[in-house]
Formats: sequence, C-alpha cells, structure tokens
Amino acid sequence: MALSKVQSSNINLADNFAFTGSVTGAGKIVAMGEIQQPTNGVTNGSSGAYVDIISNTQITPVKTNSTFLFVVTVMNGVYNGSANYFAWIRFRVNGIGGGGVLGGREFHGGGYYGNNNRASHRGAQTCKYQQTSGAAFNVELSGSTYDNSNITEFGGWNQDTGWNDKCTIAYWEMAD
Repeated sequence: MALSKVQSSNINLADNFAFTGSVTGAGKIVAMGEIQQPTNGVTNGSSGAYVDIISNTQITPVKTNSTFLFVVTVMNGVYNGSANYFAWIRFRVNGIGGGGVLGGREFHGGGYYGNNNRASHRGAQTCKYQQTSGAAFNVELSGSTYDNSNITEFGGWNQDTGWNDKCTIAYWEMAD
C-alpha cells in the first residue's frame, strides 16, 4: 500500500470516523472523579501527629488491572504562627478492612517565615497507582506542620473558614 500524507487542513474533525483493526499502546479513560475537602478551618493536633484533611474515601475501579492517576492539590497554612514553618503532606492509597498502605506519596507543602498564621501555599503533586485486583480501595490526605529546623512538629493544619480554596484529590482511571 502506498503511503498517503494527510494534512490537517484536509480533515474535518466534526466528521465521524470508523476504524478497522485495533489501536494498541493507548490507555482509555474509563472513570474520573474529584474528592474535595469537606470544610475549612483550624485543626490542631498533638506533636508528631498528622491531621485528616480528607478522610478515607472509597474508590471502586470500573475495570480490573487499571492504572489510576491522582492529582493532589493542597491549600494550607499552620495553626502555630509564632515560628518559621513548613507543611508536610501525606497522600495514601489504603486497602479496605486492614489492607494497609498500598501506595501514595509524601511531599513538602510550602512554608512561611514570620508570625502570620494566615499565610498560605497552594501546590499540587501527582501519584500513579496500579490496581491489578479490581478491588475497591480508599484514598486519604493528611498533613502536619514542622518548624524549619525539622525538629519540632506542631501537628496542625489551618485553613481559615473564609477561604474558598479547598484541598482536592482528582483521579482518572485508565484501562488498556
């Protein structure tokens, strides 16, 4: 068969196309969703403790052997505004019924120098998770606060109730 060069100006993308054969190597998005932090506000925790931002939320895969791509977006501050600080974020994929941690990511969530506990940071991180069994799983997001020496953990999370931004976990399920 001779090679035909097709230019973009010759294709009307509003048309319908029927293909014969198969396309390989490309995943297909079969589900997507977003889980949003339920409320803003100050949550004080004890030293050394992470506080819940988004509690365990169940996701049930549409297909077996799916790949999940998560985008975790955070909006944060701290409850102890009298020191230089930074936030540490923990995103986890957990098994249901004591299945333990299946995957996830921990990341730096920004910081501030000074005594203004209303300072904030917005950021996002990605995480990829392969679910081969097709079983439902939970996702959670938690955070904690340290001083810049990484010695003292304040263990709080602060989002003024007037802030419109909330932390989110967006996800896409892709199947082969």
